[in-house]
Amino acid sequence: MKKERGFFYTWLPVLGWTGLIFLISSFSFALKAQPSFNFIDKLAHFFIYMPLGFLVSRALYLSEKKVIKRNFIILTLVFCLLYAVSDEFHQLFVRNRQAEIWDVFFDFFGSGSGLIIFNFLKKRVI
Repeated sequence: MKKERGFFYTWLPVLGWTGLIFLISSFSFALKAQPSFNFIDKLAHFFIYMPLGFLVSRALYLSEKKVIKRNFIILTLVFCLLYAVSDEFHQLFVRNRQAEIWDVFFDFFGSGSGLIIFNFLKKRVI
């Protein structure tokens, strides 16, 4: 008999992590004369979005709908890209924050890395 997994098991971790990203993005940092390409900042984006890629992949892979499960890779990438873009848009309205295309790139790259990790470990982590 197949074990049924509910919403809380599959999507609550995703909602929690996206909420954390939103919260972090809401902080108004006083950044002084920061170069436009700060490597530490880009690494932070990468490592903050890596778990998101992992968690979204997991949630979609656990779907009861075969079309979603079969396409979890592309759906994960689309979801994470859209969330990264919305995060940067959100930052336009936060004092002392700005939107950067490089941030979206590193968010997406981090998400993709989380997806790869999930795909490699999926039989062990579900």
